[in-house]
Amino acid sequence: MDWSVYKAFWEKYLQETASTETLLTNDPKRMKGCHTYATLATLLRYVEIEHLRDMRIVDYGCGTGRLARLIAPFCRHLTLVDVSVEALMECQRRFGHLSHVDYRLVDGSDWAIPEAVDHVYSYAALIYFSDADSFWRTIEGIDGRTDTFSIHLHNAIYEAPHMTAYPGTCKELHTAKFYRPSPTTLLDRYPSESAGRYVVEWHEPDVRGKDPFFYKTSQTLPGITPGDGPSPMCTRERLDKFLCKEAERWYASGDFSRALDLLLELAGAGTESWEVYNNLGVIAFDRSNMDLAITCFKAAVSKGYPAEAVSNLEVVSRSFRREPEDRLVAKPQGS
Repeated sequence: MDWSVYKAFWEKYLQETASTETLLTNDPKRMKGCHTYATLATLLRYVEIEHLRDMRIVDYGCGTGRLARLIAPFCRHLTLVDVSVEALMECQRRFGHLSHVDYRLVDGSDWAIPEAVDHVYSYAALIYFSDADSFWRTIEGIDGRTDTFSIHLHNAIYEAPHMTAYPGTCKELHTAKFYRPSPTTLLDRYPSESAGRYVVEWHEPDVRGKDPFFYKTSQTLPGITPGDGPSPMCTRERLDKFLCKEAERWYASGDFSRALDLLLELAGAGTESWEVYNNLGVIAFDRSNMDLAITCFKAAVSKGYPAEAVSNLEVVSRSFRREPEDRLVAKPQGS
């Protein structure tokens, strides 16, 4: 398939769906839902999350920035790569205030990262290669320039929803037979044997079911047996805790609105981190919203009865009965 056809499809699709609630723009269920954070945690699975602030990241096939929105505030540098001018223009509109984000337009058929980076992730992008040579050249170009990568590949061979929803936009793309390498093909080319650094794992980051993810890790892998693999360095729980600490840092520096928005988003995304609810309770207590504070602290306690949340719940309960106007921040005992 001619890449100009592929690019033309995405340009027209993005123009047609501009300002509508689609996956590619501002669907709140996708943008703020648990699936987005679950996907990001899967893509950062072999990244030392605490080092993210010092890392140079590439989002290959960024679209309009659904995942970039989550990671841009927390990394040292982010490069957004896509075949679509429209997509990159939307990203520039959203992230233009961030000086550490840059944008690269590529034709998609043969792109090598021009400089060394720390991590490359690609979600629902490389699945659209229509020939093997372009796919492998891109994988090898990524592999040669980064310490780690994570690449999502669809499991089932089926046409994506946007192709059937917009058949008139680009008939050639609608009927294209895309190249989809199998996990076996990947590991035949990049063995995950002793002293290897490659692995394919199956994850369910959103509602579609389990898909294969191809990883290059920074750690030497032991001999892989079916069902085994390297220890993950990032999980959804660790990601949420990391983001919660970032919110604490913003709040301490006086950026109250930004911190509150992040905590509320994490809570809305179904986090299992008690710290998120505890911190929301602290903010609610600080603003004399006792009912909300109690609700948040109860939610924090329900996540495993941490002593800090129990202590804060006791403090706010006493204040609710005796000092409803008290604006002191609830603090754990012994602090």
